[in-house]
Amino acid sequence: MEHKVEITKTARYYTFGDITTAKHIWFCFHGYGQLGQFFIRNFEHLDPKENFVVAPEGFHRFYLDGVSGRVGATWMTKEDRMQDIDDYVAYIDLVYERVIQPHRTEDQKLIAFGFSQGVATV
Repeated sequence: MEHKVEITKTARYYTFGDITTAKHIWFCFHGYGQLGQFFIRNFEHLDPKENFVVAPEGFHRFYLDGVSGRVGATWMTKEDRMQDIDDYVAYIDLVYERVIQPHRTEDQKLIAFGFSQGVATV
């Protein structure tokens, strides 16, 4: 018989730019096998005074090739998928509430961007 228990988990997210001057706030979600710290680099060509980027990272990290080497992350798999979705939605909501919402003004445009598995996450 399956049982579940809720735990506290520490999750990473990365930012780029200045939210106080940004005209555009980007909430960006990486694809399968990517890490937030590398995914956010795709947005560093944007003017950091006019753009603020937040890139949360999926909870589930794994070795990309065997049992060592580069590591990637994923948002979900087919195993207990709905629970994983509930968990990461709560995490994304918390990042929004703590990082974006306190500084957001009405004239700032919020853009949700997903790549690969990040599209389903958005």
